[in-house]
Amino acid sequence: ENDFLLNVGVTDISKQFMSILHPNQISKFLLWTDSNSEQLEQLDYVYAPPKDAPLPNAPVFTFGMDGDYQGEGGGKDDGGGQ
Repeated sequence: ENDFLLNVGVTDISKQFMSILHPNQISKFLLWTDSNSEQLEQLDYVYAPPKDAPLPNAPVFTFGMDGDYQGEGGGKDDGGGQ
């Protein structure tokens, strides 16, 4: 569906980003992106508004204890760690 995102430039940058993360950080990042997938889909990277424009319908992301985000072990994330 989103084949346009899979190109050499995106792959190279993704590898660079992931290479600096500890495996636990990667796991938490993937859990966060899964938990916030609907919010991420609302972002418009192609037609970003000017920097001084108001954000009328900005998505609301959940972090750790904000919502139903499940940290490692199946419980709520305590916000600690890495």
